[in-house]
Amino acid sequence: MLGQLTVKLISGTDLAPKDKNGKSDPYCMIWVGDENEIKANKRKSKVKKNTLNPIWKNQVFTFTANSEDILRIRVWDHDTFSKDDFMGQLVLPIDGYFGDYEECKEARLIEMELQNDANIKTKISGSLTVEIAFKPNPWKKLANMNFKRYNHKLVNIDEENIIAIGGNTEIHTEIYNSVTNTWDFGPSLQVPRMSGHTVNTLPDNRIIVIGGVSGVGPTQQQVQATCEMLDLNDINTGWTTIADMNQNRESHAATVLPNGDILVTGGIGSDKMSLNTAEIYRSDIGVWEVLGKLPDDFPRFGHGSYLLDDGRVLLLGGSYTREIDGALKSTAIYCPEEGNFQVGPIAPIFSTRSTSVQLEGKIILFPGSNWYHDRDNSSTKYENKLIVFYQNQNEFKIAATSPAVGTAIVHGNAIYHIGGMVKKRLQKRTLIIQNTLIPDTPNFDRYIFPENGPTCPFDLYRPSVAAMNGVIHVVGGVENKDAMEHSNVHWGLLSYVI
Repeated sequence: MLGQLTVKLISGTDLAPKDKNGKSDPYCMIWVGDENEIKANKRKSKVKKNTLNPIWKNQVFTFTANSEDILRIRVWDHDTFSKDDFMGQLVLPIDGYFGDYEECKEARLIEMELQNDANIKTKISGSLTVEIAFKPNPWKKLANMNFKRYNHKLVNIDEENIIAIGGNTEIHTEIYNSVTNTWDFGPSLQVPRMSGHTVNTLPDNRIIVIGGVSGVGPTQQQVQATCEMLDLNDINTGWTTIADMNQNRESHAATVLPNGDILVTGGIGSDKMSLNTAEIYRSDIGVWEVLGKLPDDFPRFGHGSYLLDDGRVLLLGGSYTREIDGALKSTAIYCPEEGNFQVGPIAPIFSTRSTSVQLEGKIILFPGSNWYHDRDNSSTKYENKLIVFYQNQNEFKIAATSPAVGTAIVHGNAIYHIGGMVKKRLQKRTLIIQNTLIPDTPNFDRYIFPENGPTCPFDLYRPSVAAMNGVIHVVGGVENKDAMEHSNVHWGLLSYVI
């Protein structure tokens, strides 16, 4: 069983003297797995000078390990001008102390005599005291999809089933059944939706797929105005075509309004240029109505669109060009009663293709693209700030740091941010922020510090996520960002408590 092994180095007692003064300068090399220390992913403790009874003051090391792995701790005497001397070792099988447990167990305090190495002939004495804890990783490998997908959408059908839509050049959808742990083909789309499409669920449990890109390659890609609908109450009826939008769009934003209408803003048109227009789908009569232009005639794509508690819609971030200097700080607010847009507050960071979640009265925005061009200071910077928008105060606040371009979801009483990037390097981190840690007002001075959750067992760029029956399903994405290799992998993050 994969898990997180924590080793707390406490002290050594009556170690062997290795220096001429009758003392030693002990330190520890700690690793998991291979007996060969040279090849191992090692951690090194602090060196304790002139002592046979070192105290490390609870120095802590963390490893990703399997329950059947071996923990190895070797004690060495540090020498400045010669080779370090071996002082003994501990060889600790993890399952010998914890077993193959399905749940977390209390840490084990171990005081053990140091052992010799058959390949090293030297005097060994004394003991080492450590505390080890093994927390099984709640990631579980689940059935793979039939097709590799990236930029696809996941929608919950009911308490047992999820449907995957788009993300490749196929028209096939797939449905995952959590009881049987299987993916089966769902009803086929009318048009392939490779990327840039949106999927919204109406109050009556119908879902609508809007726009996007079909085809592959620069000469075959077609930006769509087409839309189609699926009734989740009766999936066997299949997808039905509904009215086309007034403009072809991909990478737009779509938000369901309280009355069931759908607001669509911005995006990229057939000419590959960003759009500054908006339209609204009147779901009761099945037609699209043009709303006009966004505030200040400013186009944007890859932006967020959020329904506020009072029925207004906040448009946040995005880009107006595909270049690095295209990221935006500006926002706009759609007011349904007036039927128009207003200029909103300026965000504290540039953001495009960000991931976000909503809590009551708040929008939590994780950074999107890593790099942006600061037009104010004519410099290129790395963005890693998490921001919160407070609806009642109409104000943004920087709240924490975070990897970019990960995937976020609210599950239970916490926000999970899975994977992402730090300075163009893929991350396996899972960050968890308890909902109660997000202040109710922007009047705070200190950053929020997310907890490190269970390490992802994979490198994936922008997978899709959905929560069902206590499990966060992480599906598809890109396995190799440089080669843009799509993935069909499927992992489940089981219920996890920090």
